[in-house]
Amino acid sequence: MANHKNFRQKLSKHLTDFLQKSPKYLIYLLVLVYEGLVVALLFYELRASSFRATDRVLILLGLPYLPVLFSLVSKYIKSRGLTIKFGDVEIELDNLQEKVVEEVEKQNIKLRKRFEGKLSTAEQTLYPIIGGRNSFARDRLRNQKKLLIGCKDFPANIVVVELVSQHLNFELQQYECIQKFANGGTVTNYAYLQNHWVDLIVDYTATGCLVLNIEPQEKTPQQILQELNDQSIPRFQAEWIQILGTNTDYCLVMSKDKAEKMKIKKISDLAYKRKELKFCGNYEFLNRLDGLANLKKHYNNIIFAEESICSYYERYAFLEENKADVTVGMTTEPAVENLQILEDDKHFFPNYWECPVVRLEALEMVEGLREALLKLANFQICNQDIRNLIYNYQENPDSISKKVNELLKQKRNQS
Repeated sequence: MANHKNFRQKLSKHLTDFLQKSPKYLIYLLVLVYEGLVVALLFYELRASSFRATDRVLILLGLPYLPVLFSLVSKYIKSRGLTIKFGDVEIELDNLQEKVVEEVEKQNIKLRKRFEGKLSTAEQTLYPIIGGRNSFARDRLRNQKKLLIGCKDFPANIVVVELVSQHLNFELQQYECIQKFANGGTVTNYAYLQNHWVDLIVDYTATGCLVLNIEPQEKTPQQILQELNDQSIPRFQAEWIQILGTNTDYCLVMSKDKAEKMKIKKISDLAYKRKELKFCGNYEFLNRLDGLANLKKHYNNIIFAEESICSYYERYAFLEENKADVTVGMTTEPAVENLQILEDDKHFFPNYWECPVVRLEALEMVEGLREALLKLANFQICNQDIRNLIYNYQENPDSISKKVNELLKQKRNQS
């Protein structure tokens, strides 16, 4: 009994090894046996029916060749190409699985772009809040020698952060400056800064005043910086160092033709065009205290016929496509040079001076950090420099590093 059991186990093992090591030969053997049986049946049918084979036997005879046919068709498709289209999705039947995954990812990107800016970035802000204080920040600065710089998700901030990052890499060569592109909007960046997930951000004085409940109107930049630090140091343990000399201010813009046709030169003129004009803007501007709602009140309750939420990158396209007549612009954006900037005749918008905001712990631990940022502020970088960088970034994002490097070399030679 035991011998019989051992025999079965050995036989099972040999069969398993044979199936694993020689699957092709097994298939060939099965096909040959099958074909032999079909040929024997064919001869039997031919003898019994005066050499006339039945359809059944012919079908049986042809079945084993179907895999060969499928293989040949597959090779033909791969060599010649075949495309199937389902709505927006086009799939080439070459490496089908990879193509499907690739096309689905493309559609996901399209959907993300479609909804970009139409939803709040609050969910991004929750990440550092839920994660809490980063307990590895001191080790990162002291031992790893890495300085993290936060960034907002729009070109004006992206190019300035690149500027600061390259300058610090040059001045603080023992440190590696890493840019965190791009961490949503204002609240998100403050959450990352306060919880030590980044060491530095570049923010705007008027935005800081909004966050810290400071009135910026009719104050010098130095007065504003002093008030910002009076609030920011105890609240965020972060210091506003020195403005860089550039300011990216909000403005309202229209196409020049439409503004001229409707005789609109100032924001106050919009109040007399009640429900005649459509407005579009990104989510943050529509919900900021220095955004659309308070601007309308400030200017005698402007009423637009329609107010659309679009992404930051769609604003000017909405004007071109006549989906909107008025949108929010930024003074350093190249696109506003071809549009009519409406005069802020009742002085609603303050100045938004760019300024590095640095955690106190980073200033303490990174020797020379404060001095390096003060040196950058003395380079006399102007709005036209930022506008040129934004233009290059929009034309070719990969060129921004080279263009910033060229600008910094020029400024160092001039100083």
